Amino acid sequence: MSDTAKEMLAGLVKEIAILLKQKPGIHRKVSVLHAKEKEIDERIEVLVRQANETKRMLVLYREFPFKLVTLRGEILALRRREESQDETVKSLKEVSTKRRELEAHLQRMCAHRLVIGYSGYSGSHEMDYDDAYSGNRTCVVCGLEEKEKHTRDQNQTPYYEVLASPSQLFSFQSSAPSYMQYADKTNTDVLVEYKGCERLYLGMDRKEFSKFDIWRPLSELREFFRGPLHFYGM
Repeated sequence: MSDTAKEMLAGLVKEIAILLKQKPGIHRKVSVLHAKEKEIDERIEVLVRQANETKRMLVLYREFPFKLVTLRGEILALRRREESQDETVKSLKEVSTKRRELEAHLQRMCAHRLVIGYSGYSGSHEMDYDDAYSGNRTCVVCGLEEKEKHTRDQNQTPYYEVLASPSQLFSFQSSAPSYMQYADKTNTDVLVEYKGCERLYLGMDRKEFSKFDIWRPLSELREFFRGPLHFYGM
């Protein structure tokens, strides 16, 4: 072996030794960086949850238009009269007619900010899919109700035309960087935006939905949306 080759081999061995000595230090630095990354990710999750909760409270407690509140109050009063034992048959019919007219007007002016609903079920093989049912949503402010609609392609996700929600949860998407993917998707209620109108949606099961009385003061409805209720999905 020539002296030149020996020198080249010695140089290579020396460089390998130097690099092997550097590896433990690099591993330690990588571990520190990974720990820092995890810490940052956890902090981001906390901040996103806080941001979504703050936004949710802003939407939940934003004042409703005065005309809407007044009209809804009239409807509640008419509903109490319908339940009263003091009304004659003729009077009760007039009250019911007036109440339905006002509810139709309320639904036209309502932005449907507070919505409850339940998801549909495609049915089970054991029951020959006879136990299937469609999802349903109701605006608790005005009473507008909408059943989910289906496309001809059964593989497509059911949708809503009026009480709709976009495909993604609210996450400051207009100005936020990509880390908003950490938004908590298990909140009791979900804030979505639809045609510029911010909306709170609360999912529940069919039994709970069927028993829920929307015709109560708005203050009670707000507390219901604020409370620790179960979220079943969009």
